[in-house]
Amino acid sequence: MLSASISLLEATSDYKCNNDLIYISFNENMLIDRYYNDLENFRNAMFKAINNGWNILFLLKLSSSINNIINFINFAQPLAITGKFHPYYFKKYNHIHTYQEFIVIPGIGALFGFSDNLQPKSNTAFYFRNKVAVNILKKKIDILINNQIKSVVKYYKSNNAIDYSNFLAEQEDVIGNRILYKRDFSVLMFPKNLYKRLLEVKNLKSDEINASLEFYDRRLKSFLSNIDNYKYTDIYHMNCINNLVKRRELTLYLYSRVLTINLGVEDVIAILKNIVTFLKTHKNFNIAFLSQNFKISNLVFYCVIKERSAVMVETYDDSKDSPILRLSIKEPIFVKAFEAYFNEVLDQIAPMNKDKNEIITWIENEIKLLEKSH
Repeated sequence: MLSASISLLEATSDYKCNNDLIYISFNENMLIDRYYNDLENFRNAMFKAINNGWNILFLLKLSSSINNIINFINFAQPLAITGKFHPYYFKKYNHIHTYQEFIVIPGIGALFGFSDNLQPKSNTAFYFRNKVAVNILKKKIDILINNQIKSVVKYYKSNNAIDYSNFLAEQEDVIGNRILYKRDFSVLMFPKNLYKRLLEVKNLKSDEINASLEFYDRRLKSFLSNIDNYKYTDIYHMNCINNLVKRRELTLYLYSRVLTINLGVEDVIAILKNIVTFLKTHKNFNIAFLSQNFKISNLVFYCVIKERSAVMVETYDDSKDSPILRLSIKEPIFVKAFEAYFNEVLDQIAPMNKDKNEIITWIENEIKLLEKSH
């Protein structure tokens, strides 16, 4: 089934299209190491189709298996940044469907897989190349889409940064634990007066400065209202503190763009002191640092997970000054899977790089060295 699907996808290379949809239904039990090479080829075939102008609607049959969802996230991550990969799931979790897997490419062909036993994996398939038959199957899938399935991901267009930032601020206010993963420090780690001055130094427009400060205030207020009851964990790369201390350099992620800022020693000290204050003041707040050789993804991305509520992701290209993609996910099983994944990441971080007292002592030593040199 997988091999035939790859062949059908590769046939799209002969057809230029304008954002037409390819429909794929996939059995999550296939997302295991045994099928690694075939899945790589399958994903590459989807990339080729996307590069040729196609969008992909990918229907996933959800189960309660967090590991399967994590496997799917790892599989789909490179496809998601194209903005043309659209995962869906059945609205009803116990939905019974007569077919296990399918791929329908309008004007080209269709493949439907069935199982003639109780096993979830298809062992029989029908291959259609007749355009009339393919069109009938497409209409059947369209009915399914309209009535029975729901999108996993909400994408935000590049000109829709305000909506995404509003959603992020709203989620900060929701009850529950929060995990943040980011390459560089969150803006909440900066004293507000310093944050405002950094925005003004870059000669941003007044409305951009005001909006950035408003989002800062909303997120900080939500943080302070929740921190006594819920755990907040920030995961950063070790390089962010190295760049701050040694290079006096900071990457600032605003709602609208990314800025690289050179700092004075006083500014670096102010930021480090503010971080120590946060750690000492809030028992439920902690920071963990990933070692330089720890690699989560080939992508540069920023992720916030709010327990039982939502996941928010931004991806970046170092050569650009704004995110290449923003998305949010509210499907509970996916939110739980992201939470499980980053808790696993935390388990792999060395104790000295996540123990609160160790982190405080380390940062305070750096502050002393900076003050001495200054």
